[in-house]
Amino acid sequence: MADGRAAAGLAYLVRFSSGLIPVIKGNPPLEQYVAVLPFIAVLVPLGHLGDIALCPTVAAAQGAKAGHGTWAELELLTVHGILHLLGYDHAEPAEKAEMWDVQGRLLEAWRAPGNQMAQ
Repeated sequence: MADGRAAAGLAYLVRFSSGLIPVIKGNPPLEQYVAVLPFIAVLVPLGHLGDIALCPTVAAAQGAKAGHGTWAELELLTVHGILHLLGYDHAEPAEKAEMWDVQGRLLEAWRAPGNQMAQ
């Protein structure tokens, strides 16, 4: 870009079903469905960060449980997925603290009164 910023893109998939992909965790394995899955780009054009897949059905349940509703949950999951594509993680406490801080600041700016893009 002319102003010195690099251009980047991502694909955004929304799947309306009971869940996206079962994630197997634990021993014995526990099946759970997730509302957001970021996929880091491999062997794709330069500048493509990766893909984000969202499931509004699961996001609605998570948003209700968190007390902030579906739309706020979809915003949170989108920011969360993009941060993963940018290399953030939350496996370790320090990583989680950093990722949650950045995520919170981005959501606050997005939801700020007067932000025409969020309208």
